[in-house]
Amino acid sequence: MKQKFVKRVCRDLGRMSLVLIVFLVLWQIIITVWHISSPFAPSPLEIGAALSSSIKTGELTSDVLVSLQRALTGFVSGSLIGILVGILTGRVKLIDHTIGQLIRLFRPVPSIALVPLVIVWLGLGEIGKYALIFWGVFFPVWINAHLGAAQLDKRIMWAAQSLGVTRWRGLYEIVLPSALPFVIAGMRTGMAVAFVVLVAAEMAGAFGGLGYRIYISHQVFRVDKMICGIFILGVLGAISDVVFAAAVDAIPWRRGILEDSHAP
Repeated sequence: MKQKFVKRVCRDLGRMSLVLIVFLVLWQIIITVWHISSPFAPSPLEIGAALSSSIKTGELTSDVLVSLQRALTGFVSGSLIGILVGILTGRVKLIDHTIGQLIRLFRPVPSIALVPLVIVWLGLGEIGKYALIFWGVFFPVWINAHLGAAQLDKRIMWAAQSLGVTRWRGLYEIVLPSALPFVIAGMRTGMAVAFVVLVAAEMAGAFGGLGYRIYISHQVFRVDKMICGIFILGVLGAISDVVFAAAVDAIPWRRGILEDSHAP
């Protein structure tokens, strides 16, 4: 399993790196051929110089670690609660008709709309940033877990209950495994959303992180640093997605679930 995981990650990251290198080379060629020289349209070499400077000062390392901590905390908490609530609303009608309706009411509200309210209620500390990322991650995970739980044939649960399985035990041992492909899809979407919301949270009041650094660079017209931060965010998001997909693909039970789902 470990060998399969490493092989998948190396393969996908290698392809991604190749495409990125080609893109940067073409960008540099266009800048050179057309003699574009402007602080508002930096070349890849100038962006690379800004990246190197940030690494030497330790600024980049600090920002990356802070942003990853915020994104991971919001992602894990949002995913866990989203899965739990999604399974419950998908199988328990009373919960779906009460809490589920409330969730559907708030689901269209974007995280960025809550920024002023979060600052007023929770201040500029880390809790507010975690809350915003949690909000963004929760809904895609919840809707997928809900749909996955709801699609399970009622006759399977009836058969399990006839064999002595309680309703709540059935949610864990039958409903959750059945909904797992949906849950994984929701978590993968939620991971991307976590990085999107992270930038909004850090721009709205932070003292570190990639979003904060992009915002500060904008204030002093350092477009090279802005693009550098954007690239780093994209790379982190892409690496997270590749690692997550490879981890899911390497899990032994995944094959059994897929085979069962396609069985006649």
